[in-house]
Amino acid sequence: MTGLVSPITGISLLVRDLDARIAAYQEAFGWGPWTRFASAGGPLHDFRIRDAPVDDFRVRFAQARVDELVVELVEPLGGPGPWQDALEAHGEGIDSIALTFPTREEAERLRSGFARLGIGVLASARIGDTGEWYLLDSEAAFKCRIASGTGHAIDLAAR
Repeated sequence: MTGLVSPITGISLLVRDLDARIAAYQEAFGWGPWTRFASAGGPLHDFRIRDAPVDDFRVRFAQARVDELVVELVEPLGGPGPWQDALEAHGEGIDSIALTFPTREEAERLRSGFARLGIGVLASARIGDTGEWYLLDSEAAFKCRIASGTGHAIDLAAR
C-alpha cells in the first residue's frame, strides 16, 4: 500500500498528431479550451530519465480540463523520452493516469510508497517555478504508467 488515497486527477493519451487529436476531441465531445505546451521553451525543465539528465527531449502536449479531470494529449517528437518509446511499442492510446497532490510531501509519500512496492521513477521534471512531476515505471503492474507530483502544467505554468 502506498499510504495515500488519491482521486485520479488526469489522464494522458499518446498521439501521433496533436493538432488532429485536439480537433477530434473538440468536435466529438466539445472538450477545450486546450492549453498547448512544448518541451523547448515550455514549462517543463530539468528533465531526467531514470535519474539521468536529458537535455534534448522533444515533445508537444496539450491539456484541457474536463470536469475535475485534466485530459492531456502527448505527441513525442523523437529523441530520448518515455513517450517516444511507448508510442513505438504500443501505438496511440492511454499512456498514464495522474494522481497529483497539493504538496511536495504528499507527492513524495506516494513515490516512496510505490518504491516499497518495487516501482521506481521512470522520468521526472520540474514544471515552472513551483511544480514537480514524475512518471512511475508502473506499466508491468498496471498496464499503464502513473504520473504524480504537485499539479498539472495547465495549472502550474500560469503561476
